[in-house]
Amino acid sequence: MIVRYAAPAKFTGGTETTADGFVYHTFTSDGSLSAMALPDPPSAPPALEGLHLPDDDAKVAFGPNGECVFEYKPGPPPYLESNCPLVSPPPSPAAPPPASPTPVVCTFPEATGFWGEYATIAGYNNPYSLEADVQAVCLANESCIGYWERTSGEFYALICLPDGTGTPPNDCTGQIWGAGLPNNTVERARLKTCA
Repeated sequence: MIVRYAAPAKFTGGTETTADGFVYHTFTSDGSLSAMALPDPPSAPPALEGLHLPDDDAKVAFGPNGECVFEYKPGPPPYLESNCPLVSPPPSPAAPPPASPTPVVCTFPEATGFWGEYATIAGYNNPYSLEADVQAVCLANESCIGYWERTSGEFYALICLPDGTGTPPNDCTGQIWGAGLPNNTVERARLKTCA
């Protein structure tokens, strides 16, 4: 249950917070709301705002049939008594789940005139007899920039040997690849293109 009235604080109890000119008392289990000792009022009382209990016999009822009652008890110390069930406030709406990252899709279009070198490092087992195998290896290795097909049907992964002037495949050294390049045993070359 949450009790709200215009600031400044006039009661104690529950978890007290102040925001936007109001005082809130939040109760998530059994508790009491007790009136605070207020300073002597000025000679002309200010305009009343929020909850005002004019005498020692004040009751405030809530609900469609007035079944929830707060009753002022003069004490000492003064307090509010309630027959209202205390229920935890509903949880804040959950934040939306983080957006799924956009999947990276890579293709291997036929290309001519890009730099690269045979992949002779760990993780590559050149040559490959199936094009799907060389594509899978190339997708799994960041250093792979594509592959070439020999005229006899084998496939070879190509890597970038960076020269430090940009990003692959534009900063690679080695040989220029394409159909018939760097020699006539190259049937075709395919450049890994990811977006």
